[in-house]
Amino acid sequence: MNSQFMFVALSLLVLGVNSQNIPVSVNGRTAFVEPEELMTAALYPALKSKGFLKVDVDQIYDHDNTAYEIEVYSTGEPDPNFKGTLEKVFQN
Repeated sequence: MNSQFMFVALSLLVLGVNSQNIPVSVNGRTAFVEPEELMTAALYPALKSKGFLKVDVDQIYDHDNTAYEIEVYSTGEPDPNFKGTLEKVFQN
């Protein structure tokens, strides 16, 4: 199988998010979710439809816990509006 993967890594500074778990309500129940898990769950469906195979969000530990590294794997060139897609996901 001859497939080439393009690795794209982005480092983002997400302001206002710390290492505390975020309360998420589903069907009247509240669960506390780690910020990186929540970002991964939000980004993957939005990027999968654009040909991305995998999305992984990891927290980069620093003094205020606000930096996250986002890795995405694709079989081709990233969407020309990749930045816009990320911004839309984070706004929602």
